[in-house]
Amino acid sequence: GCSAYQQTPAETIKICRSAASTVPRDWHGLVQCFVQLGMGIPESEEQLRGIITAIRDGGCNGINFYNRSEAPPKMLSWLERTLPAFAE
Repeated sequence: GCSAYQQTPAETIKICRSAASTVPRDWHGLVQCFVQLGMGIPESEEQLRGIITAIRDGGCNGINFYNRSEAPPKMLSWLERTLPAFAE
């Protein structure tokens, strides 16, 4: 796995591609990316959607939202609307 705390979508996809490139081809387990909410990035719902799709497109198959219990409430509502993009 990897972490992309406070990273833009462009940096997140680079981080995920790098992490995914080290995973053996026959691995069928979790390769997750850790993301932090509430520390500057994401700044908007649109940016969060970009981060989520960057994780997906970068080769990770899971997301862990670090300290979700401390995230600003508005960001928690963004999750409901943006997480479906991970499965597209």
